[in-house]
Amino acid sequence: MKLRSFLLPYSTILAVLALRVAAADSKPVAPPPITELAGFVGGVWMGDLPPEKDGPQMHIELRFAWTDDKQSLRFESAFVRGDRKSPYVSGMYAWNPGTKKYVIFYTDFSGSLVQGPVAKEDDVLVHDLTIVDATGKADAAQVRLHRTGPDDFINTIFVRKNDAWEKFVEVHYHRTP
Repeated sequence: MKLRSFLLPYSTILAVLALRVAAADSKPVAPPPITELAGFVGGVWMGDLPPEKDGPQMHIELRFAWTDDKQSLRFESAFVRGDRKSPYVSGMYAWNPGTKKYVIFYTDFSGSLVQGPVAKEDDVLVHDLTIVDATGKADAAQVRLHRTGPDDFINTIFVRKNDAWEKFVEVHYHRTP
């Protein structure tokens, strides 16, 4: 009897989902707002990091791709030094229909989770992020992506200091096929 009462809510959920899918098949679906980010998909984006005192120049390689359902974008990045690549971040952009905003979340090589809403201000995507490191400590950051051409954008990262945003780093990205 317990198993039957446990399964009953799931059969109801499945029936509701089946009805929603059938209803969706009967009417045209508008493209999701995430398509505004489509210009990032394709090719390889490379950004030069500020030079270090010792050692070779380091770059960031970044790739965007649609998820299979075309409702969100995946991205992967790696640090590149010479011919060596080291994973940096893996994440996703999606549209939140409840808040009418993009959201982003990603993990990085050190085990941190980064997430937050993304708003559009003119032609800049402003990311207000919460960074939770592997120990559970949380910090805030703001990232501003500004497209400067079809194959170029600037990624400016700000950190919170004394109740104000202070520029931490600015990276110019260029896309190659």
